[in-house]
Amino acid sequence: MTKQLARIATNEPPRVGDTLAALRQAQSLSLDELSRKAGVSKSMLSQIERAQANPTVAVVWRLANALGVPMGDLLGSSRP
Repeated sequence: MTKQLARIATNEPPRVGDTLAALRQAQSLSLDELSRKAGVSKSMLSQIERAQANPTVAVVWRLANALGVPMGDLLGSSRP
């Protein structure tokens, strides 16, 4: 069973924070830089990355646009 299917089977939400941190670091962006690009507070970004907060759809959309990736990439969806 794939990791995504395993999460769905256990009703586990996507690990947005882990993915966000990896994408941000891959683009060599600081929390401050991503905060400015996305219009999301630095403290909220930090909380999301530490799995202390779950982002709204609007925040995921802003982050995806700022990082130049599809929203599904942040949510861990796979493409067919």
